[in-house]
Amino acid sequence: MRSVKVIRETGSTAGGRLRTVRATLWVTVLALLAGTLFPFLPHPGSAGQALAGTEAPVFESADYAIKDGTGPTVVGGVAYLFAGEDPWEPPGVNSKVVALDASDGHLLWEKELEWAGGMGSKARPLVEGERLYIGCGKDVYCLETADGDVVWTRDITPSGRELGDSVIITDPVTYVNAAGTAVVVVGDYTYGGYLGLKAEDGSVLWRYPMDANTSAIGSPGVDDTADRLYLPQHTAYGSPVNGKVVCLDVSGSRPEKKWEYATEFDVAGGIALHQGKLYFSDFAYGSDMSKLYCLEDKGNEARLAWKKDIWGSSGTPLVNVNSDAVYVCGNDYSVGGNHFYAFNLSTGELIWDNCNWGAYNGNCALSPVTGYLYAGSFDTAAWAHDKGFAALDPYTGSELWSVSAKGGGDPVVAGGLVYTTANGKLYAYREYSPSSFDWYFAEGYTGDGFEQWLCLANPGKPGEEKAKVSVTYVFNGEREPLTVRYEVPAGTRVTVFVNGEVGPDMEVSMKVESDRPIVAERPVYFEYSGRSGRRWTGGHCVVGVDAPAAEWYFAEGHTGDGFEEWLTLANFEEREAKVEVTYLYPDDEPRRVEHRLPARKRATLYVNEEAGEKGDVSVLVQSDLPIVAERPVYFHYAGRGGHGWTGGHCVAGALQSSRKWYFAEGCTGDGFEEWLTLANPQDEAAKVKVTYLYQEGEPLTREYDLKGNSRHTLFVNEEAGAGKELGMVVDSSLPIVAERPLYFRYGSGWDGGSCVVGAPLLGNFWCLAEGYTSAFFDQYICVSNPGKERARVTVTPLFGDGAPFELEVEAGRRGTITLRSEEPVERAYALYSDRGVVVERAMYFNYQGVGAHDWDGGHCVMGATLQDIY
Repeated sequence: MRSVKVIRETGSTAGGRLRTVRATLWVTVLALLAGTLFPFLPHPGSAGQALAGTEAPVFESADYAIKDGTGPTVVGGVAYLFAGEDPWEPPGVNSKVVALDASDGHLLWEKELEWAGGMGSKARPLVEGERLYIGCGKDVYCLETADGDVVWTRDITPSGRELGDSVIITDPVTYVNAAGTAVVVVGDYTYGGYLGLKAEDGSVLWRYPMDANTSAIGSPGVDDTADRLYLPQHTAYGSPVNGKVVCLDVSGSRPEKKWEYATEFDVAGGIALHQGKLYFSDFAYGSDMSKLYCLEDKGNEARLAWKKDIWGSSGTPLVNVNSDAVYVCGNDYSVGGNHFYAFNLSTGELIWDNCNWGAYNGNCALSPVTGYLYAGSFDTAAWAHDKGFAALDPYTGSELWSVSAKGGGDPVVAGGLVYTTANGKLYAYREYSPSSFDWYFAEGYTGDGFEQWLCLANPGKPGEEKAKVSVTYVFNGEREPLTVRYEVPAGTRVTVFVNGEVGPDMEVSMKVESDRPIVAERPVYFEYSGRSGRRWTGGHCVVGVDAPAAEWYFAEGHTGDGFEEWLTLANFEEREAKVEVTYLYPDDEPRRVEHRLPARKRATLYVNEEAGEKGDVSVLVQSDLPIVAERPVYFHYAGRGGHGWTGGHCVAGALQSSRKWYFAEGCTGDGFEEWLTLANPQDEAAKVKVTYLYQEGEPLTREYDLKGNSRHTLFVNEEAGAGKELGMVVDSSLPIVAERPLYFRYGSGWDGGSCVVGAPLLGNFWCLAEGYTSAFFDQYICVSNPGKERARVTVTPLFGDGAPFELEVEAGRRGTITLRSEEPVERAYALYSDRGVVVERAMYFNYQGVGAHDWDGGHCVMGATLQDIY
């Protein structure tokens, strides 16, 4: 599959952008394609949703003596669990596997396994297709998923039996070798080794012994892309500590050892993998602190990237590329304290430590839909995972919602439900979701030569309730705020003509409030006269911000000849805000200006006057109250070729500086001039690496020095080379801000410019609310993959008769989707990727609009992620 797709759009048409608007509200409501990308998107009060404070489970199963702390494996609407009371002394109670209906918890089947003498207490079944694998006692079982019938069993005890029967307590894992054989791997607790069994019939393909006097407790890590298997080693009871991780090459018929890495304490948990790095913890029994490790696999050796102190953990860390974090549960069981940690993936810097949740021997879960984090708990006095579980913000670790008693075992998220166990039962709860979904805009103008729109996309499943949306328009001057209510049916987009709603000659900000998840964008098209009296045509578009903030950062800005820069501030609070604006220059001292922003008002600052017409300038906005800030710029751009391209661009500020910034769009071809602006608000100098990700060819990395409290500008056409379509990754030694202005003469002569603030994080899910193609509008969706593995991206139109399609973007590359049509087609898009990517949407146009104009230009936005929506 190519990394470039050209789509000729057909189907739903809407003439409003081209010709007429019959009323003050122009609404486009188009039927959503059945089977949207969002079948399990949680909405308040609907299936797959839990409101904050709600503790009633969707169901509570019967008591099947489910192993304490065990989470289910949920596949195809069935929850499979390991169960059985398992007392240590004979005659004992047999263990068993139970299969429960994942929607209501009723029993589908159960299969008794041979008594395991109290071992195997947390093993989770492995389900592959129509087969289930589980270790219990000395045997590995393969069962039919349909009814639990035994396909095969295998006693893994080695000949000689010097120590008695083998015991399996690890979760089984699987890989496929170079010959195409599926292999199931389990650990031998008694004899301290691992075995590879043929998945088809259970025959032993290989046995890999670990060191003498050790035990296999943790589950191996599998990297199918590199044919690597990583084995954790734990010391046998009563023996000197001998923890380590061993790397095996499993491409052949028998594993080959590549390296081993000794740890400070025993490795009792599983191993998480991400882009050639291993994340795991050791476990210090007693009062010492354990360690969380990040190792880099260098082929024939391991290199320690970082190591951090944590309280004891024997679970498996969880990697979240969207927050650039690794999570791990811990427990200081000597004093009965839970811990739940988040560390930066790259640096190991502690992001947060929640001392209320997390668990000894515990794992956490991340919702693939909402992005929220779930963790259980551990009662040291009862030695049981039965104190409840919680939903947490993955970025701050703050508790959003919790259940006090009915749950506590490893949570699992599937199909909009969260599953957890306690006291022998399985519980299911609807996923947590906020009760309100808000978007904010500071900029907006309905004066002469401006036409402003508001696009509201509801990506819900057809048949669900409408989103009830209220938009509060906030003005400068004496006019009081105006609130207008709209309904957005699930799977549709409503487009509001703001000029018609608020009247002419209004400088207007907006607060959008919805009871259901929506995405909001604000396109503006114009013929700008400004201070110069010259008439510059173009357009700009901004995705709203999800909350006001006390600080806003802008890297780009120019007040030289041919540029007019503005700063728009919106205060939605009930009292006045004190605002300080700091201007950063390439070679001058910062300048600070103070302002007062009245309650529930909008203010507009002319940066050319405040900052002086010094040319390049970056901006930092700081307020004693949360506000919203945007920066519109209008221009007659001469550039490197004396072009005379006119237009405008606008961005909402960055909420914070960051060490990393990602961009998907970029072009240095004929008729395009691309820039990268970097602002360093720190006192110290920063070292910056920029990696250019090409549509074709290998990435290129260059390094730059960025002085403290300054602005730096790169001409990408020179840095990355001419004739390129590209994305970028900015990697800095200190937190900075990055924007990408782009100026152009597109196609047959549409000139203008666009600007985008980089994304500080990658995402798996992206949504684009605006979208329009016709003979006068061309649209591009750009996807950059800065990772080390190919990304498979599913692109789903949110309404109309367009069909979903796929795009593959190779590691370190940028992919482009070209959308064109002769007839008007209005359509929003959702994108889901199996790897972390960044998504932008560029549009080029000759806008006819309400007044049959002839305004050419272009605009570009970064897509909205699940973090933005939720």
